[in-house]
Amino acid sequence: MAFIYHRFILVPFILACLISFFLLDSLIAEHITFPHVLRLWSSLISQFLSSIEVYIITALISLIAAKVSLRLIPNTQPSLQKLASQTYLASLSALTGFLFTLIFTFIVKTLIGRARPFVLVDNFQSSFQHFSFEWAYHSMPSGNAATLGALACFLIFLIPKFRFLILPITLAFASLRIFAEVHHLSDVLVGFLIGYVSMHFATHTILINDKISKVDKMRFVDAYVGTPSCFALTIIRKSWRYLFPRQINPEKNPKNILFINFAELGAIVLTHSAISHAKKEFPDAHIYFLTFPGGIPTLKAMGFNDEHILTIDPSSLSSLILSSLKTLVLTRIRNIDTSINTEVFIRFSTLIAYLSGCSRRVGFHPQNIKGSYVGDLITDPVLFSTQLHAVDAYLSLVKALKNPRKTDPWLKEHIPAHERKLLALKPSSTTLETIREKLKNASPADLPKQPRFVILNANASDLVPLRRWPLSHYKPLALAILKEHHDVHIVLTGSPAETNTAITLAQSIDNPRVIPFAGETSFDELIALYSLSHLLVTNDSGPAHFASTTAIPTLVLFGPETPVLFGPVGTNQEAISLFLACSPCISPFNAKTSPCSDPVCMKNISTEQVLKRTQALLATSS
Repeated sequence: MAFIYHRFILVPFILACLISFFLLDSLIAEHITFPHVLRLWSSLISQFLSSIEVYIITALISLIAAKVSLRLIPNTQPSLQKLASQTYLASLSALTGFLFTLIFTFIVKTLIGRARPFVLVDNFQSSFQHFSFEWAYHSMPSGNAATLGALACFLIFLIPKFRFLILPITLAFASLRIFAEVHHLSDVLVGFLIGYVSMHFATHTILINDKISKVDKMRFVDAYVGTPSCFALTIIRKSWRYLFPRQINPEKNPKNILFINFAELGAIVLTHSAISHAKKEFPDAHIYFLTFPGGIPTLKAMGFNDEHILTIDPSSLSSLILSSLKTLVLTRIRNIDTSINTEVFIRFSTLIAYLSGCSRRVGFHPQNIKGSYVGDLITDPVLFSTQLHAVDAYLSLVKALKNPRKTDPWLKEHIPAHERKLLALKPSSTTLETIREKLKNASPADLPKQPRFVILNANASDLVPLRRWPLSHYKPLALAILKEHHDVHIVLTGSPAETNTAITLAQSIDNPRVIPFAGETSFDELIALYSLSHLLVTNDSGPAHFASTTAIPTLVLFGPETPVLFGPVGTNQEAISLFLACSPCISPFNAKTSPCSDPVCMKNISTEQVLKRTQALLATSS
């Protein structure tokens, strides 16, 4: 961990801030006067070394140059490509860190409104003018010290062996703002700490986290960038609402509604009931949907056109920022006045909903649940119930839009089962013929005229790898099914990244009636495959929800999550769960993370147990 973050350094640093604020600042201001020459040179040197605009422009130029170099350098020069790539990541982290420093420093300066040392005040209280935009009352924190703190963190990250030299030198230059008599000692220390922390987040998000999964990066950013952002915007919103009160008419019907769902593609299917209810309750409203690019095929199958689908691209930090800004512009151009955020305690989606310009923002709120802070940015907060299926939970958001909150927690209304409207998809004859031809070409054995397909899907997505049923369990299951049913062909599905896994599993089963088919289908073709098949066995993942749009019998295996929330909803779908005492260990309340290193809840679901249910389901589909 970075030097200043070590527990033996961070605690004394914070203590120094407190001691200087309550004791040393007044002593220095009252009893020490610095010579005019020292004040002048201190001001000039500190301004020269800590101009954040110069660092931002330099990082931006370096970023552009590295990006251009990556495009121009041929593949025959891998060493230069590596250098350009490292330069690009370093420039991006520096640019992000300095921007964070600039933004957070300005927000804190404005909120605190502390008078500079040369401002004459009568008492301690009069030295603060909160929410002030005057330069004379922007003393804490020191922007110059924040810039040098960010620079120190970045240099320590690049050349850690010199950290014991870099930190005192940059801190010494930051302290020149005290000799210039434009900042107190505590202003400098607090500013330096803000800059260091901002750059620390940037470097860890972009450089260090470049070695970990994209999902963990998203969790990191959502927790450590999303939380302070929600807090800052909550303060701004409450202050603005206090200064400029405005009444929102909850009885006014929305004209443009934006549904938001990012995390899991399968959950998009579960929003169909809520979308249908919104169309029924607000027939004149236009319905939009915001998701990641991977959700586009599902939304198009649900009837959305390109104009009503908005996307944010999380493939890189730059694309995330640019696509988010584009989305925020589009929401305002299209006059979207209402958002329904189906994500549970995700700060990113909460921030997007708030910044989109929607006057009404419906979403799940943790109420008094600790550790799930999303700020006070939701106008119509709904309590997320652990006893309500996701389909009904999403439906409750639309009902809250129709029936504005009268008390907390909300919504105090029963969600009857008959109000569920499940999505039903029917593939075209062309798509069905295409998938038949693909299966015929991929099958090692000749297919009969009317083959029976059993799909085994070993994928559980990268979001929660704990949900995977052990790969070793699929082999005996497949062998038993093939032995009992001579007309059955096993189809192994999965994402394109799991192609090799499917091929390896097929080779281990060693039967010509096994078809490795991972990564071979589009979304429409996957729905066609389900329509042609007689059984699907899958982990708790997106395919279980996609399959619910067809009539295929489905067996879904649950372990670290509970089927109460995300269980299969189709008429021919069943769930298997051992319901161990430790399960569920992942939920929306812990960002779907778990300390579990031994998923017994999945390992102990036996092949015999699954085979017994597959036999019963196959009998109903024959």
